[in-house]
Amino acid sequence: MFFVVLLVAIGPPLFSFNPTDSLSKAINTCSVDSLKYKLLMRLTGVYVSQNDYPMAKQTAISANRIALKLNNPYLILQSNTRVGFVYRELNQYDSAFTYLFKNVEIAELKKDEKVTSEAYVNVGALFLRMKNYNKAEFYYSKALQIKEGTKDVRSIAEIYSKLGTVSVAQKKYEEALIFLIKAEKLIEGLQEPMMLANIYGNLGRINLDNGNLDKAIVYFEKTEKLGRQFNSDQILTRCYSFLARAYLEKYKKDQAISTLSKAQYYGEENYKMVDRIEDDNAKCVAAGSLYNIHKLKGNSKEALKYHEIYTTLNDTLIQSENNKYVADINFKYETDKQARVIKQINLDREKKELELEVEKQRSRNNIYIASFIIIIVLLGGGLF
Repeated sequence: MFFVVLLVAIGPPLFSFNPTDSLSKAINTCSVDSLKYKLLMRLTGVYVSQNDYPMAKQTAISANRIALKLNNPYLILQSNTRVGFVYRELNQYDSAFTYLFKNVEIAELKKDEKVTSEAYVNVGALFLRMKNYNKAEFYYSKALQIKEGTKDVRSIAEIYSKLGTVSVAQKKYEEALIFLIKAEKLIEGLQEPMMLANIYGNLGRINLDNGNLDKAIVYFEKTEKLGRQFNSDQILTRCYSFLARAYLEKYKKDQAISTLSKAQYYGEENYKMVDRIEDDNAKCVAAGSLYNIHKLKGNSKEALKYHEIYTTLNDTLIQSENNKYVADINFKYETDKQARVIKQINLDREKKELELEVEKQRSRNNIYIASFIIIIVLLGGGLF
């Protein structure tokens, strides 16, 4: 009897808790919109944590519809942010911009500085992801103008960190260091490991590009530790990619097999992760890195495999970029065309209003002249 009880005690649980199932059931049976909204937002967060962005998009849009139905500005802002974030992670940037820029319009209309700065930061993050660094810098700077001088240390540090990221991407390293050092000092007393990971990653990139490989590796290893701690695919993929590159650059100097093996390890870890999360851009970079590593190690078969993957993905991405470029041109043309039509309609309306005003003025002048003549005639007749 004791043996049976012991087996039950140490065996696997008979029932496992699935948060998506329980939340979905609660949503289906809920009839109160405000509570249903909260459940949908919570379920969106669960899907995001599972990297299931298609389902996250569905639930976030449902929550947004309820927020609009309730006509609650706070809930609308919150849900717009969540929907925009999910679209950004799906690389559907036009849709992401639509939702995130709505928040800018709402916030500026409300004249709420806190909400406005948050809206600017979110739009800046989108442009940073799109590699439109000038626009990203513009919105982050606008957010900083609002926040600088306030006691909101965390928000100021985050903006400095992001401006540092923008400057690193533009290879403005001196400017980037100023922002990153300011951000690091501000978060010394705060528990902000994700922000710290961003700072370490950027410091690693600066040192890597400046040829300080050992220092770069130290920063990237610190970033990797934080990425593992929070199970962040985004941090780890970028970190693995840069570590593979750093060790590959180091191998060119020391020619040590152990260095090349480390480059291979990080390259393979990066490739496995980007293959799992289906990021073709990152996968292309990872395949190119592994091709170079295996070529240096003399593994012809493996080098050929990754070379084929790289060229196939590269051709697909180039075609995709070309299609996107054509689509952007068409979109811009249609937008400009629509703007010209609206402008012409407004000009025609103004012209008609002006003509009507001239006609009214002419009529008034005729009335004045006629009145004057009648008065003169009457006065003349009276005198006669």
